[in-house]
Order: sequence, then C-alpha cells, then structure tokens
Amino acid sequence: MRRFANQTLGGRARRIERVTVVRCTISGVMPLSEKVGEWNRLQYCHATGCGHENASLTGVAIGNCEINGLSRAGPNPLFLWACVFNQVRLGGRFTGIKLNPEYSLLGDDLSVQAQWVEAMRSYYQSVEWALDIREAEFTSAPTLEAIPGHLICRDPERQVLVRREALVGRNVRDLPCWPALEWFVERSPFDSVVVVGSCAKARRQRDLHALRELCELGIADP
Repeated sequence: MRRFANQTLGGRARRIERVTVVRCTISGVMPLSEKVGEWNRLQYCHATGCGHENASLTGVAIGNCEINGLSRAGPNPLFLWACVFNQVRLGGRFTGIKLNPEYSLLGDDLSVQAQWVEAMRSYYQSVEWALDIREAEFTSAPTLEAIPGHLICRDPERQVLVRREALVGRNVRDLPCWPALEWFVERSPFDSVVVVGSCAKARRQRDLHALRELCELGIADP
C-alpha cells in the first residue's frame, strides 16, 4: 500500500489501486475511457482529511474504498460522471460533490450515452451494496440519482429512499426536496434514489423536516 501525506496529487493513470492519502489535495481528471463499459479503476484506496480542487471523474469504477472527509479547495464541486460504485464507505464531512448519470463531453450523441447507461445497469447487477453513507455528513446535499437507491446503505433519519413508482402522477415541484426528486425523475436510469439532507447549521432542521414529510406522505421509505 503506497502512502501519501500533505501533498497535492493529480493523476492521469487509468487504474489507481492500493493507495492511502492523508491530508492531500486531489486535482485534475483521469483520462476518459476509450470504449463504453471499459471502466477506469479506483480500488482498495483510503483517503482521510483530503480536499479536492476542480477535480472530476468520468467512467470510473470505484470499489473497496474508504473516504473519511472531503472538502472543496477550489470553486467547483467534485463532478463524477457515469461512475459506478462497489462497497465504498464514506465517513465524516463532505462538501461539494455532484454525481451525474451522464457520461461527460458527449455532446449530442445520445446513442453513446444510452450505451453508457446500459453499462451502468449491467455493472450494478452483480453489486451487493454500492455506497455506505451512514457515517457521512454533507454540507450541501449530494444528488445521488446516478446510483440505485436500494444499493446505498443509509441512516434512515437523515437519508431516505424514494422509489420511482411513488412519484407516478405527482407534480414533484409540489413536494419537499423537489430538486432532487426532479433530477431523479428526469435523469436517473434507475428505479430508486436516496435523498439526503444537509448538515449545515442553517439547513439541518429544515431538511430533516422535509425528509420526514416525504415519509409521512408515503413517498419515501424511512
């Protein structure tokens, strides 16, 4: 296991394995995959107390990793495009993360995007659980429509499960947490999503109330 501490790291490798990073800043991007479904790999890695600076990942399979806290060092969130997860644990406080089901930089080539969607669906067929966020807190609530909700291990008080069938016939803009629900309905290739509240002091109680209301309406599972 290679170990890095108190450094700025920016890799161009397609495969990163068995690396531990402590109090490092991650920047840059991995090279784009050359073929649909040929995932770049980030596996068996641990990160503690790190930050990201205008970083993004596209078409990366992230597996058997543990991330303890992640801050935003630059102006942009950490963008993840068409990435897939397998047994990834998050703990501590996170800022600025945006997960997208689309594969970036595709322009108007919808046929290629459709192929990546099928690759994501196929990948998750053999995944027991994708992401564990029970010990994580998010200063700005992440959007998780790019991961099947039923494969996320969650804290039912702060992170609720919404199934697509519960939203049929409803105007999501009339509901609590409607931006996350609208992104799910319009963009997600999956049938369920986890909706998460913010841990920021100004929003924590309001978001917890909104999540409880979704459960009381029968839209979310606690």
